[in-house]
Amino acid sequence: MRQRASAAQSAGWNMADWWSNGRKNWWKIAAVVGGLILVLVLGTFAYAYATLPDPSKLDLAAGTVIVKDRHGTLIEERNAQGARVNPVTLSNINPLLQKATVAVEDKHFYQHHGIDWGRVIKAGIVDTLARRPEQGASTITEQLAKIAVLQSPKKSILIKLREAMVATSLESRYNKSQILEMYLNTIFYGHHATGIEAASQVFFGKHASELTLGEASLLAGLPNAPSYYDPLLHRDRAKARQAVVLDAMVNEQMISQAQADEAKAAPLNFVFKENRSSQAPHFVDFVFEQLENLYGPSVVNKGGFVVTTTLDLTLQKAAEHAVAVGQQRLGSLGADNGDFIAIDPKSGEILAMVGSADFFNNDIKGQFNVVTGLRQPGSSFKPYAYEQAFRSHKLTMGNLLD
Repeated sequence: MRQRASAAQSAGWNMADWWSNGRKNWWKIAAVVGGLILVLVLGTFAYAYATLPDPSKLDLAAGTVIVKDRHGTLIEERNAQGARVNPVTLSNINPLLQKATVAVEDKHFYQHHGIDWGRVIKAGIVDTLARRPEQGASTITEQLAKIAVLQSPKKSILIKLREAMVATSLESRYNKSQILEMYLNTIFYGHHATGIEAASQVFFGKHASELTLGEASLLAGLPNAPSYYDPLLHRDRAKARQAVVLDAMVNEQMISQAQADEAKAAPLNFVFKENRSSQAPHFVDFVFEQLENLYGPSVVNKGGFVVTTTLDLTLQKAAEHAVAVGQQRLGSLGADNGDFIAIDPKSGEILAMVGSADFFNNDIKGQFNVVTGLRQPGSSFKPYAYEQAFRSHKLTMGNLLD
């Protein structure tokens, strides 16, 4: 009996000892795991900081190619999407567009220092409940950091961390007006329109300073999803998004409810101008073809090129006028197109190039460059063949050919 009691006591003591040691072991395991997580987090922060681009090297022209004529006059500045870049100062952007953008993209823009922590927490809760990304939390400054500094379309925790770090740095270097101006000049609106000036020209055929409240609120809603809200293809979606922007402006006391209602009801007169340069468009395309042949499309798309060409814009305009006049004069005879090229015979330099009578006229396939285009010789070669046959006396005027 004593042995059994002693064994039971021993077993009880061992169980209590095991339980006590087990709890200590769990704390040790938790401490080790916590330490590893802390090291991982700190390491991620350290890596993100170490690989951070220098915000002082902010390049709003990243991804663009600048083409100039022989005298240094700008012909075109084009980005990787093939769109012209039309940077303007904030003073040349309608204040209504500025307010609309802030209201719908980042209503606390003028209060935060690059990161809207309240929005981050709210987005985290919503995403957790939905078990998938449902709500964005990027501020205007963070979006600018991603576009102009990080230049990465990828989404990851590391990218978001670097985005936040760059945004904080940008806020310390630039004031709010400078940040908003840079943002409005770099954001994509769809239809090859990068920047608000290009978007204003493409959709409404006017400058950003001339936008109405209705036009400004519609454009401000496009960057969120340019294809989805494309007013050319999805007018109802674009109008619904416009209403969201106007309501946000009312909530932020930027406009009155009456102004919002009037803007919602006002008709929108879309123009949809092709966002291409009217200056030597065939020649610019020719320049890009040469660049891609030399360096490859991927290198050209990264931009950073400033190309000084042999073209003389003064001669180019004279050549375009000559082709237009000639086409009009011969139009009654069925001539609907024409081309022109001027080459310095000593150097071979191209001074002017007109690839068609009207680059933007689809009826004549105006974007096809007749100057550089290769065509089948067809019947134009027959005189040379006949001449050789006559000279060799294998053919005479008495021969009949089927």
